[in-house]
Amino acid sequence: MITTDHLLSCQKDDSALAGLDAYEIAFLLTKTPQQLNLQWLSTHPELLNFLVAGISKQPRNLVTHVQRICLCYQRNLSEHLYGAMVDLFTVLEGYANDFCGRLLDKVLHKLSPSHAYLLNQYLDDKDIEVLYTVQNSFVVLGKGLLGTAQFITKVAEQQDTHVAMINDPLVLARDYIEYSQFQEAKAVLESAILEAPTRSELHLDLLELYKSLQDIKGFLITSEALAQQGNPFPELWSELNEYFSARKML
Repeated sequence: MITTDHLLSCQKDDSALAGLDAYEIAFLLTKTPQQLNLQWLSTHPELLNFLVAGISKQPRNLVTHVQRICLCYQRNLSEHLYGAMVDLFTVLEGYANDFCGRLLDKVLHKLSPSHAYLLNQYLDDKDIEVLYTVQNSFVVLGKGLLGTAQFITKVAEQQDTHVAMINDPLVLARDYIEYSQFQEAKAVLESAILEAPTRSELHLDLLELYKSLQDIKGFLITSEALAQQGNPFPELWSELNEYFSARKML
């Protein structure tokens, strides 16, 4: 294993890694059959929900767990990070202690003191019950149920029911806004509004973002694209156009 100043890396040989300035690597996975795709972690607008859904359907896919931990670490999502660590430790079932210990050492400062204590305690005594003494809604895999076919089947069935809601661009955008990730929210809405231009709530949320961010360039680009498709809500866009014009911003 190689420890450096970054959180996560994956490569097929010993060549130097490039473009990882935003990460902290705690360990190195070599010759893995599935790339960790670090650039994708930064750019995919729906990634966290996608990874959680993937873990629900394939709990033993270690690469997906590692991607989720990296993303939560990068975005400073402490509660999500604890849930991701609990799910990984649950899957590993007490194995790979060195790996888990190195990983926990690197993410420790992103966790609350109580969560850090519980994860360290689990690595010491391997009592899975300790990880559930603090309730966390971001833990995907249930206590003591990972090994049962009934649990995995139930999760897969439930996932089909919830996937539409999870992937609703409006829900995703509002989640981003809740965490002050305004550019990500804007990107989701801009893409969605061109695919489903008749959803008025998409227009309202995107226009509010443009106004709050004073994003005239984004407003003009999307407005022109909508006009070419036949904007179903021209009055909404005209209102923001007048707002920008009155302030001599156009």
